[in-house]
Amino acid sequence: MQAQLMSSCAGINPVASNAGINKQAEGRAHSVSVMKLRYRLIILVFGATAIGSILWSANYYHGKYQLEKTRADTAEQRLRLANASITDMQIRQRDVAALDAKYTQELTDAQTTISNLRKDVDDGKRRLQLNATCTQSNATAPRSLGNTTAPDL
Repeated sequence: MQAQLMSSCAGINPVASNAGINKQAEGRAHSVSVMKLRYRLIILVFGATAIGSILWSANYYHGKYQLEKTRADTAEQRLRLANASITDMQIRQRDVAALDAKYTQELTDAQTTISNLRKDVDDGKRRLQLNATCTQSNATAPRSLGNTTAPDL
């Protein structure tokens, strides 16, 4: 009886108060699990966003890399072609220079020979002999000095 008096005096039912505590604990547990679910959802969304950003960046920079690689390959190909053209031109220039030197030397030799022959003729060491033929301009005309043409050598 004393226990009943005490509980009735206080106005608290010990069984009823334990049930309230259990409901509060259940409510807290439910709210904690809802909070955990919200945090997990936030973390999942953040993770998906981060992964999406990383994938987009990787795709973007991979495209840039491919573009630059293509540009570099094209530039290298053009450089090889230009170098081949330059080498070909240098070879042709050497060939032309060799021909020029050859013909210049032949011309110099010919001029020297002509000069030596002239000097020899002038000094009387050599004699100059010409073989010339005269042709008539008109076969029916009488022969005279005015009808002939210049001698052909």
